[in-house]
Amino acid sequence: MLDFNYLKRMTEGFMPKTPHTALKAIEERKVPIEAFVYIGTSVKPILEKPYDMDEIEKILGRRNLPVETYILLKRIFNDLVKSPDQEIALAAAEGINEIENIFNSRIEKLKEKLEEEPNEASYVLELARTYYEFSRVNRDKAAIETFYLREAFSYIKELARMKGLDVEAGKLLVRILVALKLYDQAFRVLGNLKGEDDPEVVFLKAQVEFQRRNLSEVFQYCVELTQFEGKLDDRMKRVLAFWIGF
Repeated sequence: MLDFNYLKRMTEGFMPKTPHTALKAIEERKVPIEAFVYIGTSVKPILEKPYDMDEIEKILGRRNLPVETYILLKRIFNDLVKSPDQEIALAAAEGINEIENIFNSRIEKLKEKLEEEPNEASYVLELARTYYEFSRVNRDKAAIETFYLREAFSYIKELARMKGLDVEAGKLLVRILVALKLYDQAFRVLGNLKGEDDPEVVFLKAQVEFQRRNLSEVFQYCVELTQFEGKLDDRMKRVLAFWIGF
């Protein structure tokens, strides 16, 4: 059984800040195994101020994080880079650079795979998705965001030429068009998708109609979404709660 009594004494000596340092400390018999369990499972809201740089760096050190996490980290780093503390500002700048390196590395690896297998449609789709996610991370820089959106759009066009668009690729195309503010084109794409049983397709229709200021249509799509009650994510539930009190 794990014994966490050491936590009561953690101010008395060495206390690792990340899972990696905890493992090294365990190997050197500086802390018990419970230290790794505690560090690996403890959670502190990273938006809480003052920011916990150790916690932020621990999260950034993980791989394959959801894009929402990278967006959140970028927001924090953009705030910290203006800090009068030069050490914190430098760490924040390095954090921004690390996020960009992660996405650039993904893109380069996918391009290398595509060069080896130029007819592999899955690589084209993943490149489009990665460019789209990279654009979301760069929402604070309009020109860069637009550049990555256009790159994503070009790969989606290539995918359509290769094999047409299935529902997943079509939904990605709609998100790209919405980000580019091409709402009429997005709605035409949605009209051609065979996703009647997919709540995300219905949700995207509501989103596009909201941007086109067709509010009565938004309401109707929200009503339609209620039939997918067991399949709705938290974002969809929040929208339904606002529009129809569902």
